[in-house]
Amino acid sequence: MKCTKGKIILYQAIGRFTIYTFKVSGEENCFDQFINKFENHSQYKKEFETILAVIREFCKRGIDFRKFRLNGEKTVEALLAGAYNLRLYCIPLGTFELLVGNGDVKTARRVQDCINCKPHWELMVALEAELMSRIQNSEIWRDESENRKDVEVLAGQLLFELGNCD
Repeated sequence: MKCTKGKIILYQAIGRFTIYTFKVSGEENCFDQFINKFENHSQYKKEFETILAVIREFCKRGIDFRKFRLNGEKTVEALLAGAYNLRLYCIPLGTFELLVGNGDVKTARRVQDCINCKPHWELMVALEAELMSRIQNSEIWRDESENRKDVEVLAGQLLFELGNCD
């Protein structure tokens, strides 16, 4: 994987639910890239709207893991379950926290063989591994939000260098 430098950012806190995304240095954040690419794409309109509806449902009730595709690849999950081609790669961080990445149209049976989805999936796999290591080593923790005292958010070392950055 090529070198990717960026940070985890708070995207939105809705009630008890917190959405994070990853922002690559000098680029728009990953979730907004996905939204901007597919919000007006007529061929994938239904799938795109269904993905956003699932995330809105998570915000109300917490994460329902049945909404993700079963993939067995670490804890990186793909929305949507079912016969859909559009994928959005996410890392559930608990019942009420979701780290949303980017995604694309899957054109191969395995994500590793799909030129559209592989870079987004690889980024999330690398991010998940480093994030979990930092949480385990207390380099990242949950703290009160500056804006809302009733919401805990990720804090600490949220800047990342992923991939081959030598």
